[in-house]
Amino acid sequence: MGKEKIVYKNNELMRKNFAEWFPKLDVDIHLGENNPDYKLDSITARHGLNKFEAGWQACEDHNEKLLRLKELVKIFFYDYLDYVEETDNGVEFHPIQISSCRVLKSMELRELLKDMKELSND
Repeated sequence: MGKEKIVYKNNELMRKNFAEWFPKLDVDIHLGENNPDYKLDSITARHGLNKFEAGWQACEDHNEKLLRLKELVKIFFYDYLDYVEETDNGVEFHPIQISSCRVLKSMELRELLKDMKELSND
Protein backbone atom coordinates (compact mmCIF):
# COMPACT_ATOMS: atom_id res chain seq x y z
CA MET A 1 0.00 0.00 0.00
CA GLY A 2 1.62 3.24 -1.17
CA LYS A 3 1.62 6.53 0.60
CA GLU A 4 -0.99 8.94 -0.78
CA LYS A 5 0.28 12.17 -2.29
CA ILE A 6 -1.33 15.16 -0.63
CA VAL A 7 -2.48 17.86 -3.02
CA TYR A 8 -2.13 21.31 -1.52
CA LYS A 9 -4.43 24.16 -2.39
CA ASN A 10 -1.48 26.40 -3.12
CA ASN A 11 1.56 24.18 -3.64
CA GLU A 12 3.43 26.91 -5.49
CA LEU A 13 3.09 29.31 -2.55
CA MET A 14 4.12 26.59 -0.10
CA ARG A 15 7.29 25.82 -2.11
CA LYS A 16 8.08 29.53 -2.47
CA ASN A 17 7.79 30.05 1.28
CA PHE A 18 9.89 26.95 2.00
CA ALA A 19 12.64 28.24 -0.31
CA GLU A 20 12.48 31.69 1.29
CA TRP A 21 12.39 30.51 4.91
CA PHE A 22 14.79 27.56 4.52
CA PRO A 23 17.14 28.50 1.67
CA LYS A 24 19.89 26.01 2.58
CA LEU A 25 17.47 23.09 2.63
CA ASP A 26 16.01 24.19 -0.68
CA VAL A 27 19.49 24.37 -2.24
CA ASP A 28 20.37 20.93 -0.81
CA ILE A 29 17.26 19.42 -2.38
CA HIS A 30 18.16 20.77 -5.80
CA LEU A 31 21.86 19.83 -5.49
CA GLY A 32 20.97 16.26 -4.49
CA GLU A 33 18.77 15.83 -7.54
CA ASN A 34 21.73 16.40 -9.87
CA ASN A 35 24.82 15.47 -7.85
CA PRO A 36 25.39 12.12 -6.07
CA ASP A 37 27.77 13.81 -3.61
CA TYR A 38 24.82 15.71 -2.14
CA LYS A 39 22.38 12.77 -1.88
CA LEU A 40 22.57 12.53 1.93
CA ASP A 41 22.11 16.29 2.36
CA SER A 42 19.22 16.10 -0.09
CA ILE A 43 17.53 13.30 1.87
CA THR A 44 17.83 15.34 5.08
CA ALA A 45 16.50 18.42 3.32
CA ARG A 46 13.59 16.45 1.83
CA HIS A 47 12.72 15.26 5.32
CA GLY A 48 12.56 18.94 6.38
CA LEU A 49 10.40 19.73 3.36
CA ASN A 50 8.03 16.87 4.21
CA LYS A 51 7.63 18.22 7.76
CA PHE A 52 7.07 21.71 6.36
CA GLU A 53 4.43 20.38 3.93
CA ALA A 54 2.62 18.60 6.75
CA GLY A 55 2.60 21.79 8.82
CA TRP A 56 1.45 23.81 5.83
CA GLN A 57 -1.44 21.41 5.22
CA ALA A 58 -2.41 21.52 8.90
CA CYS A 59 -2.51 25.34 8.74
CA GLU A 60 -4.65 25.27 5.58
CA ASP A 61 -7.05 22.80 7.20
CA HIS A 62 -7.22 24.90 10.37
CA ASN A 63 -7.90 28.07 8.38
CA GLU A 64 -10.73 26.33 6.51
CA LYS A 65 -12.30 25.34 9.83
CA LEU A 66 -11.95 28.88 11.18
CA LEU A 67 -13.60 30.34 8.09
CA ARG A 68 -16.44 27.82 8.40
CA LEU A 69 -16.86 28.66 12.10
CA LYS A 70 -16.99 32.37 11.27
CA GLU A 71 -19.64 31.67 8.65
CA LEU A 72 -21.71 29.63 11.12
CA VAL A 73 -21.49 32.34 13.80
CA LYS A 74 -22.68 34.90 11.26
CA ILE A 75 -25.63 32.64 10.33
CA PHE A 76 -26.37 32.12 14.03
CA PHE A 77 -26.78 35.85 14.54
CA TYR A 78 -28.42 37.01 11.32
CA ASP A 79 -30.71 34.04 10.70
CA TYR A 80 -31.61 33.28 14.31
CA LEU A 81 -30.82 35.84 17.02
CA ASP A 82 -31.45 38.89 14.84
CA TYR A 83 -34.57 37.35 13.29
CA VAL A 84 -37.56 39.68 13.85
CA GLU A 85 -41.26 38.89 13.62
CA GLU A 86 -44.20 41.21 13.90
CA THR A 87 -47.36 40.64 15.91
CA ASP A 88 -50.84 41.31 14.56
CA ASN A 89 -50.66 44.64 16.44
CA GLY A 90 -47.52 45.65 14.52
CA VAL A 91 -45.11 45.14 17.43
CA GLU A 92 -41.74 43.72 16.43
CA PHE A 93 -40.10 41.04 18.59
CA HIS A 94 -37.27 38.52 18.49
CA PRO A 95 -38.77 35.03 18.85
CA ILE A 96 -35.37 33.41 19.44
CA GLN A 97 -33.52 34.56 22.54
CA ILE A 98 -30.70 33.36 24.75
CA SER A 99 -30.99 34.21 28.41
CA SER A 100 -29.76 33.34 31.86
CA CYS A 101 -31.51 33.51 35.22
CA ARG A 102 -28.20 34.71 36.72
CA VAL A 103 -27.82 38.49 36.39
CA LEU A 104 -24.02 38.48 36.31
CA LYS A 105 -23.98 35.69 33.74
CA SER A 106 -26.54 37.58 31.65
CA MET A 107 -24.25 40.60 31.49
CA GLU A 108 -21.26 38.43 30.56
CA LEU A 109 -23.36 36.58 27.99
CA ARG A 110 -24.50 39.86 26.43
CA GLU A 111 -20.87 40.99 26.08
CA LEU A 112 -19.80 37.62 24.72
CA LEU A 113 -22.52 37.61 22.08
CA LYS A 114 -21.72 41.21 21.14
CA ASP A 115 -18.03 40.32 20.66
CA MET A 116 -18.89 37.20 18.67
CA LYS A 117 -21.15 39.19 16.36
CA GLU A 118 -18.49 41.86 15.78
CA LEU A 119 -15.79 39.28 15.07
CA SER A 120 -17.97 37.36 12.64
CA ASN A 121 -18.43 40.57 10.61
CA ASP A 122 -14.70 41.20 10.06
